[in-house]
Amino acid sequence: MHRINAKLVILSVGLWPLLALALASDRQHNIVIHADYGSYQHDKAQTHYHGHVQIIQGTTQLLADDVTTQNDQKGLQNITAIGKPAQITTQLDNNKQHLLAQADTILYYPQQGKVVLQGHALLKQNKDSFESPHIEYDIQGQHLYSPPSSNGRTTITIQTRQNR
Repeated sequence: MHRINAKLVILSVGLWPLLALALASDRQHNIVIHADYGSYQHDKAQTHYHGHVQIIQGTTQLLADDVTTQNDQKGLQNITAIGKPAQITTQLDNNKQHLLAQADTILYYPQQGKVVLQGHALLKQNKDSFESPHIEYDIQGQHLYSPPSSNGRTTITIQTRQNR
């Protein structure tokens, strides 16, 4: 079992900007959604975007083949982004540091403060990276967790100060 306290500043959430670590100014930008098609089911409080989905807000961008959002009376319940891979990129600060999160499936649970990357999961901030078949991130605790997997091992790369 691999439990890692997130020394790397990786993946905090607040969608739409999906990442609360994104530039504060991103929240002031309009959300632009591109997709081959989209639908909204009022009775299920569900939106679905399919085909070359691109969601942009400021420097934050989500790319996926398929994105579904589910709401309840409390608000956004979850977001599921599926792709080969689905990916989120954002600029973290005015020093041009970038964050990349990608996986076959990205699940976001805002009410639980949890992000799950499933299948070929990668979190990368500049040259630092965290790779695993499955990554879970507790936003409040800033805790990354990579459970044991028969599909591969966890690999963490932290660049030395000299290599940054």
